[in-house]
Amino acid sequence: MRRWVKIVCALVPLLVLSDAVLWLVAVDRMRDSWHGLLAQAEAQGWVIAVQEPEAEGWPWAARLRVDGLEMSHPDQPLPGGVAFGAEKLLVELPFLTPTQLLVIPQGRMHGRIGPMSDVALTASRLSLRAGLTDNSVHLAAEAFSAHTAPDPVSVAHLSVDLQRSVDGITLGGSLDGLDLSLLASRMRLSGLVSHLTFAATFDRGIFTLRDLVLDWGKLGLTGNVTLRADAEGQPDGDGRLAITGAGESLDEFVAAGRLTPQNAATAKLIIGVLQHRGPDGRMVLDLPVGVHQRRIFAAQFPVAVLPPMPPMPGMHP
Repeated sequence: MRRWVKIVCALVPLLVLSDAVLWLVAVDRMRDSWHGLLAQAEAQGWVIAVQEPEAEGWPWAARLRVDGLEMSHPDQPLPGGVAFGAEKLLVELPFLTPTQLLVIPQGRMHGRIGPMSDVALTASRLSLRAGLTDNSVHLAAEAFSAHTAPDPVSVAHLSVDLQRSVDGITLGGSLDGLDLSLLASRMRLSGLVSHLTFAATFDRGIFTLRDLVLDWGKLGLTGNVTLRADAEGQPDGDGRLAITGAGESLDEFVAAGRLTPQNAATAKLIIGVLQHRGPDGRMVLDLPVGVHQRRIFAAQFPVAVLPPMPPMPGMHP
């Protein structure tokens, strides 16, 4: 028994020393990778201000704490650019799962998309997990809010998975409790998207959205869409949607003053021809949709015009 105690007592300092050496090597490589990533981003036009990272996390993880992160791009990846800032950013490599890199923003955050105003961001949990061996990315958020005026845009739960391979990019996600009161109040629609799921692939210049399921108030939607770029680099493609609650939603648009009663009556006549009774007894509108020359078509009727968009990387005619 005493012999085993001596062996354990001899191994403990060795294990502690090994863990400390592993931690020092890991944080040193992470710091070099961080500086290389900043240099690469700045070479691509990103404007970044950040303090020098501090090493922490021993003995369970190699972690860099980055304070005062501010990053923006004037015109990429969207017209008008984007911006993001966080009071603190943790970049962590857990020793128990060394093939997963965690990125966790904390404290006060803010962001901007395109020409929109910069807004404060809050979340009870927000994290990004990157696979170091399988080219995967997982984004998760709980109780996330963008404090837009006059009403915030918030989501109770968000999960997005991205996988890159030789065959292209696979994307999937789900969200629950998306509150769009800012938009919905202008349309007299329910502000709460109770559920949304989707799966998508981007392969050889073709974007395919499939398994789309949306529940928004009285409106339900399922469908799929395939897009590629036209000769001018704009989205072009077709798809099919199955919509429930279309007639009730038209009534809400009329009540909101977004649609005249005459146009709503015409739309209901068209819906009556195209819809059928589904397995659950509800009326379902099967609607072919398309995007051609920046025009959005529904059942061959033009319904909207898209603004010119920058060509998506990798998309081609």
